[in-house]
Amino acid sequence: MNIYKNEKNKENQGILSATVPQKPILNTQSQQKVQLQTKLCQKKKIVIYKKENKYYVNHSTAYALGIVNTRAIMLEKPKLVEINYDIHNKLKNNKEFEIEYIVQKLDKPKLKVFILDSSYYIENSAAFALGLLSVEEFNSATSKYYYIPEEFLAKLKENYEIEIYSKNLYEEKTNKKL
Repeated sequence: MNIYKNEKNKENQGILSATVPQKPILNTQSQQKVQLQTKLCQKKKIVIYKKENKYYVNHSTAYALGIVNTRAIMLEKPKLVEINYDIHNKLKNNKEFEIEYIVQKLDKPKLKVFILDSSYYIENSAAFALGLLSVEEFNSATSKYYYIPEEFLAKLKENYEIEIYSKNLYEEKTNKKL
């Protein structure tokens, strides 16, 4: 029996196949599905300074965000611009920004405390600035130093950075400079 002579069998068979193909395996009519793709986005980094429960940004950042109108050119120290809580929350919720927080502690002012025979003294000008001396007492003072009790020194340590000097050595040092 000759397979090629039968026209009906010829349509159902492929040239290289000895068997009749059942259904087409490759579907050329299908549409391509969109696959999920990872979208890369570059975040902008903003440095926010937190000081005394307030938020600050550099002047250049404030200019870039449109908070200030003038651009800072050639500043010796970075100038900080205060931002309110609304702007801070908008920046925090915006996915384009990556925020880095820097918590700044306030620098305590320095205060010189002199010690002589277990007694503590401060300069009259410091005592006047602290409100311990009145104007009349400051002008009529015979000594350059004001006595403070040890309990008051403990309170001063809370608000000031205390530098303790020997009263005699400090006076010798200042007299040599003059």
